Amino acid sequence: MSKIAIVLKENHIDHTVLFKIKKVIDKSLQDIKQRIEGRNPLYIGLLFYNDHAVIATQLQELVDVLDDCQVLYWIYELDELSSDLEENQKISKEVLERILDWQVE
Repeated sequence: MSKIAIVLKENHIDHTVLFKIKKVIDKSLQDIKQRIEGRNPLYIGLLFYNDHAVIATQLQELVDVLDDCQVLYWIYELDELSSDLEENQKISKEVLERILDWQVE
């Protein structure tokens, strides 16, 4: 299991970006805004379960939207039982892509 969290570096973003994020993660606009303003994870995905392909696709689509809209973000690989965001849990986009590409056999 791998628990991936995406946190935005900015606490305010354009409404057009909010709508694009909403299409990917299927949360209310209010929830998305609260997460962004509070610097809480915008999305947390649990990988390597039966729905790995779905979660991996959502994570990749979210990163693509953020990149396309030039929104800065951090990616964390969290411990299974923890939601605390710590500096040593940050990973690069390249590491995330390797994780997402890995297929459960």
